[in-house]
Amino acid sequence: MAFGALFTAMLKEEWRMHSTMFGDRGFFLFPVVLTVFAALASLAVPVFLAVMPPGSVSAAAHIFYLIAGVSVGSFGLLGREVMNRRFGQASLLAYSSRSLPISERTIIGVFILKDCLYYFVFWVVPAVVGVVIGSLFVAEIPFSAAPILLVSLGLSFFLGIAGAFFLSTVYAWSPRALAAILGFLVIAGALFAVSDIPLTGAFLPLAFYAAPALLPAVLSLLLIFLLAGFSIVFVNIDFPESSRRYAAHLPALARTFAMTSAPYFVAKDFIDLRRSDGGMGKIVFSFLFPVGIIWLLLTILQYFIPGLPPGIIFAILLGIFTSTFYNWLTEYDLFTSYAFLPVTVAQVIRAKIESYLILNLIPVLFLLVAIPFFGDALLLIPALAAFAGLSLYAVGVTVYLCGLTPNVMLYDARTFLLYLAAIAPFVLVLIFLSIPSPWYAAAGILLVPAGLVLIQKGGDRHTSFDERSF
Repeated sequence: MAFGALFTAMLKEEWRMHSTMFGDRGFFLFPVVLTVFAALASLAVPVFLAVMPPGSVSAAAHIFYLIAGVSVGSFGLLGREVMNRRFGQASLLAYSSRSLPISERTIIGVFILKDCLYYFVFWVVPAVVGVVIGSLFVAEIPFSAAPILLVSLGLSFFLGIAGAFFLSTVYAWSPRALAAILGFLVIAGALFAVSDIPLTGAFLPLAFYAAPALLPAVLSLLLIFLLAGFSIVFVNIDFPESSRRYAAHLPALARTFAMTSAPYFVAKDFIDLRRSDGGMGKIVFSFLFPVGIIWLLLTILQYFIPGLPPGIIFAILLGIFTSTFYNWLTEYDLFTSYAFLPVTVAQVIRAKIESYLILNLIPVLFLLVAIPFFGDALLLIPALAAFAGLSLYAVGVTVYLCGLTPNVMLYDARTFLLYLAAIAPFVLVLIFLSIPSPWYAAAGILLVPAGLVLIQKGGDRHTSFDERSF
């Protein structure tokens, strides 16, 4: 199979995989949604520039796209688990080297190129188009910056993809070497954080955006080609595996969670989290990373809306971001795994919610420390009330709209917009209620019954939908 034919086939395969899950129109509209949000974010640039150090906005955008590239390229590390547990017996062209006369190096080279082009159009181009729209209304954004931004964000994105494939290749040959590289990166990052070196001096794509020149662009491309080239030359699809043996933890964990409605299902959730790639670290990451975003939002909101109580706002935003715990609990779990058992989707969802509530002890403990840090320990009660109400309501909306597949359904433009429309008004109401008195935020506890109703109705809704397949 010629290189061009394989590349075209992989592009079609990527589109068909997504459009099958969401529908052609639903998947096509998602970049449109990204464009709209990028345009709205551009309108807020004057506020960002007023409250943040110079260059922070562009640095945050480039780092975000670096992380997005790592996420796209992480197929090499997580692909087998995702494909086996999420898509069952699905077989992609990436696995065809043993059944077709195509070398592994050709496949991985085409695959990297396909990821770069496909997701560049899907993620980067819509953001830049949104910025162009915003530049028509915001003087701080020159129209001429769009081509430079397209190149610099693209370089950041490609660097993330190439870096992820590089790490996956290292892992395929030696997990210890991967651990050593990651350790080096952590130490280097810590040393950089305490140094006086500007980020533009270390991050080449950002350096190109800050001062467009040929040198940082060429160096960025060389680094990308070096990382991707290493992955192609030293490709190894036989990942090292040691024999995994586990003690029978299920009965003991089930006794620990005996107070729940389905102790064995809840115990299975925690065993899955522990044994899947990333383990419980996925929960920690999905909690700590949003905490950093919340700090940024707090800085902006305090400038834009004076008089906001920071501890209460922190609790409100934390309640929304914590709902991503449910996404982790359902990431690799399909109802087909339970289809031979006398259970319904509603019962499985209820067990997931109970696991979710147990995991919520993590942010609650964090709030017990964070609220006094913000200056008023007496506000712990309204903060916990606001957090509890929004956390349960947000996960209720997720269950109602997405059932057991939030990681899939939230990529559908219609579902994503409904999700935002259902949650955003209550967030804004609680924020504005807290301005005259932080204690008014305790009204968030009223969202608990709404969340419980949504969870129940969502379970019934998806039970009737999924059972049609059997």
